[in-house]
Amino acid sequence: MFGQNFNIADLNSKFGMSAQPPSQPRSGFGANSSQLSNPLTANTPQSRGRDDTASSTHNMQDFRMNFNIDSISAPRQGNFKDSLSNPMSFGGGFGGSSGFGGQGGFGGSSGFGGGYGNYGGGFGSNTGGFGAPSSNLGGQYGLNKPSQPSSYNYQPTSAPIGNQNVYFANKNTKMADQFVAPPPQKPTPSFDTNQHKQIENIMKQHSDVDKGDMMDKAHLGKVIYSAALSSSSTSQKYDKLLADLKRTNSKFTDSDFPPEKSSLATPDKLGSYRDIVAWKRASEIFKKPCLYEGAIEPNDILQGNMGDCYLLSTLAAIAENPDRIRRIFLTQNYNEQGIYALNIVWRGANREVILDDYFPVDKKNEPYFLKSKNNELWVVLLEKAWAKLHRNYDRLDGQLTKETLHDFTGAPVRSYRTNKDQQQLWQKMVDADKKNFIMTTGTEGEDVGAGDPLRKFGLVSGHAYTLIGANEVRLNNGQTVQLVQVRNPWGEFEWSGKWSDKDSLWNNVSQSEKNRIGYSVEDDGTFFLEYRDMLEYFDGVQICYYHDGFVYSGQEFRSSSTESKYFEIKIPQTGNYYFNVSQISIRIFDEDYQDNPNSHYSDTKFCIADQSGKILQGYYGKKRDLYSCKYIDNPFQFQAGTYQVFVRVNWQKGATHSFGLGAYGPGKIEIKEINKSQAGNLSNAVAPWEQNRYPQFEIEQIAVI
Repeated sequence: MFGQNFNIADLNSKFGMSAQPPSQPRSGFGANSSQLSNPLTANTPQSRGRDDTASSTHNMQDFRMNFNIDSISAPRQGNFKDSLSNPMSFGGGFGGSSGFGGQGGFGGSSGFGGGYGNYGGGFGSNTGGFGAPSSNLGGQYGLNKPSQPSSYNYQPTSAPIGNQNVYFANKNTKMADQFVAPPPQKPTPSFDTNQHKQIENIMKQHSDVDKGDMMDKAHLGKVIYSAALSSSSTSQKYDKLLADLKRTNSKFTDSDFPPEKSSLATPDKLGSYRDIVAWKRASEIFKKPCLYEGAIEPNDILQGNMGDCYLLSTLAAIAENPDRIRRIFLTQNYNEQGIYALNIVWRGANREVILDDYFPVDKKNEPYFLKSKNNELWVVLLEKAWAKLHRNYDRLDGQLTKETLHDFTGAPVRSYRTNKDQQQLWQKMVDADKKNFIMTTGTEGEDVGAGDPLRKFGLVSGHAYTLIGANEVRLNNGQTVQLVQVRNPWGEFEWSGKWSDKDSLWNNVSQSEKNRIGYSVEDDGTFFLEYRDMLEYFDGVQICYYHDGFVYSGQEFRSSSTESKYFEIKIPQTGNYYFNVSQISIRIFDEDYQDNPNSHYSDTKFCIADQSGKILQGYYGKKRDLYSCKYIDNPFQFQAGTYQVFVRVNWQKGATHSFGLGAYGPGKIEIKEINKSQAGNLSNAVAPWEQNRYPQFEIEQIAVI
């Protein structure tokens, strides 16, 4: 629609927005500069409205745009097609502190919503929209009355269209006083006719949208606006950003996740981070910053002022094999431009997460959250990428290692309880150790400090640990003992019971056996304990079925609660593939939604068939990431070729939502959505299942653990 030479002037002329000189404050509508002022960023470009001509961000304004497909919602009234050619249809145009109105969404009195996030007021619904306003900057823009929070209508900022790290040069445009449904108009001459026809075709494809359903109208808006900007956004990814930064001798500032309060926590939780004094670039924190310094080691990671031991244990477990950490990074070296790209699986789809090198610091000028023992950035960048996907650092507190392991690796993960099938669990741990899979474990309860009953044993309640290995150790008398090796991600405070580092029982083990299992006496957080003690004090084990050389490939799709989806899958090479269907994580929601995850996730059905319609796998369950346990334990070999997939998510409350469909295997699969008639025999086979009747093929029920 806008063409390759798209710029803000073109956009302003098309949508009737007045461009303001860069010297004026960019407070946007929905907030003034004082409301968005941040004492933590007094020395950053953000605190000066990104307008200071001396700042590096000003040099970037010609090629950075801040928008996010998940922050777009459709108008509440009027014809959406007409709104494409009438400037008043957007009800206020673009603006806000870091995006299209409010805090990251389209703004306006009736237009595309009133922003969302910390300063937003929902997505423009006046009945039950995309979340309630969380500050005084909300309801007045895009809401006639505050909507009630909904765990189903909320969308995170993790799926931007095109480049997710760019911003409009000018954000001080005025919003329209009132949205008025315009009369039909022809496209303005500046619109490419073919592109306008493309949008009309998209409209026709979505002609079945219920006009009274805000969720579907929001989706329609996303689809159309994505098509409109695709030509200008798809090329502005990491490589082009880096090249432009080098050409202009500039440093990158990520306006999608800016060094401001909003990236720390929601306003009601900012008090917990009062010890953060500023955001600083890596060059201002570390003497000689580098991405990696020497070998990547698990003990490089130090916990900061956040309850994210699950993240420490996950990263430490992955770092047992340094190449696995490197595979996450698309950027492999430190750069003076302060821009880095990582590949993370999020909501079942591959995400390229682009970051700047601003990090929050304390009064000692040290990273406030995760940190490294030296000048390495890989630790702080991984945590920042994780925080960006969750929209702020605060949401990283107290999550699950199984979900984090999957998102950082793409590999399937299974959880096992230590109070069930204990001999089988031992064998699974031994096999996983031999195959170099990634493992973690954890203790029950909650860490209450000095009063923690496990402290006397050198353990911490409610704490995540890396599970390094499981071994049958031969004693000098010929007997054997089952020992597990565990690491506390703190890098200190170790088990003090039987088989602790200095326990006399080690005198019964030969030096060669000690060398085989990696025994050493160091205060590094790593220790051994007997398997039966582990069963007593640890409540679960997570095994990530990571294969070196495997890749994850996935995409995100959308469906209603009454809609089945069909796909054509092309597998490029023969091998074991693990399919999964993912839903949006409950962990990004406020705490009151997290009490019962089962009340959040929706029932999901999956099956895959060959071209003749023969069902090869079928399973169902109610989890964030739905895998087949059967085929994890007994891998299924797919021949190279074309397959068909059926997915149905019975979304709760009759909602319409997105799900991710992907596979982990030796080759990158291709996924193409098809209609029911193209599914042929597969659609006939699943017909009873669609009606909640048992089908004629075997299906596996996946338990919630």
